[in-house]
Amino acid sequence: MALSFLKVISQESVKFRDVAVVFSPDQWAHLSPEERSLYKDVMLDNCDYLVSLEKELCRGIFFLSGLR
Repeated sequence: MALSFLKVISQESVKFRDVAVVFSPDQWAHLSPEERSLYKDVMLDNCDYLVSLEKELCRGIFFLSGLR
């Protein structure tokens, strides 16, 4: 467990901009309501995933430091 966690720490952090999809106003205007809704759902999922990764990172740091 600790060894695999250390591998994760040594990698670069994922930021929201790394997983975000940004449309220009013109591109956004050409999306259907269904596509806009899908975009919103995907971006919210991305936020949830990043938050869960942060929580796992914090748990791992506390576990390794003995703070639990």
